[in-house]
Amino acid sequence: MSNLFKKAAFFTDIHYGLKSNSLQHNQDCVNFVDWFIAKAKKETAKSDNASDDNIKTLLSIVGEAGDKKDDLKVIVGIGPKFEKDLQKIGIHTFEQLSKLNEAGIEAIEALTKSPGRVERENWVGQAKELINS
Repeated sequence: MSNLFKKAAFFTDIHYGLKSNSLQHNQDCVNFVDWFIAKAKKETAKSDNASDDNIKTLLSIVGEAGDKKDDLKVIVGIGPKFEKDLQKIGIHTFEQLSKLNEAGIEAIEALTKSPGRVERENWVGQAKELINS
């Protein structure tokens, strides 16, 4: 979406309102901006729905953490920022991470925009070791 936004901003900066433009050209610019805004709203709505679905899927697999919170930064590959991102989507404990299956991993990676990270850094295995230690 950001690439589309850059193109729209560039287009309107270059084209809209130049004195040499015809009225039709300026109207075309207005129409383009209206189209862009409608497309952006539609994409945002799709993204919000997909996020909600991924969170529901994820929490149905790992369950709610309740009041329990672990220091997820102990897991190699999870830093302070990523821990906050996980907490925003309802992941607070090693137990939750240990329950991840393929669908749960896909949901986390979609929500955090980090494909391959959970498996590459073996979060599930690390979480299980921390529980058993």
